[in-house]
Amino acid sequence: MKKYIILASIAIFTLVITPALAVSSYFNGFETDISGWNGTIARVASGTDSITSALGSYHAKVNEGDFTRWGGYENVFPTNGYITKIDVYLDMAQNPTVGTDKRFDFSSAINQPNGDHRRDFIFSVGTDPAVANQWVMSASNNSPGWPANPGRDPFVISDTGWYTFQHTFTNNGGVLKVVMEVLNSGGTVLHSWTLSDPSDVIGTTVGGNRYGWFVTSAFSFLAVDNSEKINIVPVIGPPTKIKDCMKGGWKTFNNPLFQSQKKCIAYVVKQNKPAKATGDIGMSGPKQRIIFSVFDYANNPSKDKGEVEYWNFEYPGLLHYKTKILCADVDKLTEEARFMFQIPSGWTGLSGLYVVSYVKDNGNPGTKDKYGHTSTGDLNTAKNWCENGTDFSMYPITNGNLVVHN
Repeated sequence: MKKYIILASIAIFTLVITPALAVSSYFNGFETDISGWNGTIARVASGTDSITSALGSYHAKVNEGDFTRWGGYENVFPTNGYITKIDVYLDMAQNPTVGTDKRFDFSSAINQPNGDHRRDFIFSVGTDPAVANQWVMSASNNSPGWPANPGRDPFVISDTGWYTFQHTFTNNGGVLKVVMEVLNSGGTVLHSWTLSDPSDVIGTTVGGNRYGWFVTSAFSFLAVDNSEKINIVPVIGPPTKIKDCMKGGWKTFNNPLFQSQKKCIAYVVKQNKPAKATGDIGMSGPKQRIIFSVFDYANNPSKDKGEVEYWNFEYPGLLHYKTKILCADVDKLTEEARFMFQIPSGWTGLSGLYVVSYVKDNGNPGTKDKYGHTSTGDLNTAKNWCENGTDFSMYPITNGNLVVHN
């Protein structure tokens, strides 16, 4: 039977740290030093132990007991909460056979308003003793932890690489809520756990951040990178009208930031111009052609407009129709677009279907551009696909050209 020790008790007696000046944000990717970290932590070059740094040319090696104050302890909970995160390299070779059971616990803790320790929020991570070449993890307030604890919603990983362990601390109706997430190197959330205790009352029993601490580790070292703590700042913007930029209004936005009123106004003028995608392309499998001209009014989707003309030459008797665009989503940065239209009357079994098309502009005219589409009879589903994407049936482009206009 596993034994659990409530970390609130061991933290007070085994990790006594003098509070330092708090800052609103902290980051160390170990490119120049290990500033903000304490213990036996060592900075190493990318490639050390055959591990490429998650970002840049350096990362660090940590051991049990190494910790950071995230730039300094805080007694006051930030208005919108805060996030702490760190990248850890998980190597499946550390679990070569069934029965291998090596673990580490990583905590991001919070203070009381008087600066004393309040509670720990712990990722328990380890090689999975039940399955070789696999790691397992869970989240709790206890250490030593049991990564595969069936009562803690365990999650398994089977690919070697860098993973981000992230804590998001927020005020949920006056009570602290902590969402603990593990993300892959591409930033996709793989799994999450939410911990909250009704006695953790913001401003009464809960203050600001405490430490990030490798409480336990059975490994000779762990490779880590990109340790960070940031206060959550509400997104303000973007401006949609010129008057939003006037009388100092440009200074209030952080999405995006502006250096002057003039640049704010220029942004609004540009954004109010619709994003545009056009094309006349032929596809195979079946033989098809589509001509489209779509306009995406990002600040006013109800104004999205455009036209489509479509042919399917292998449809019995030829399928050919013209129709209006009902939704458009044009991304000038990625040079992709999605647009939605409805097949008009006159086509038994097809009329009334909503078609969502996807195009990707890969530069010079030719067959490297991409086209795909899908369909549904439900308008709300079609709108969601148009705005957020879905899986499209892709068709090779055989001729013509499409352009996502800058």
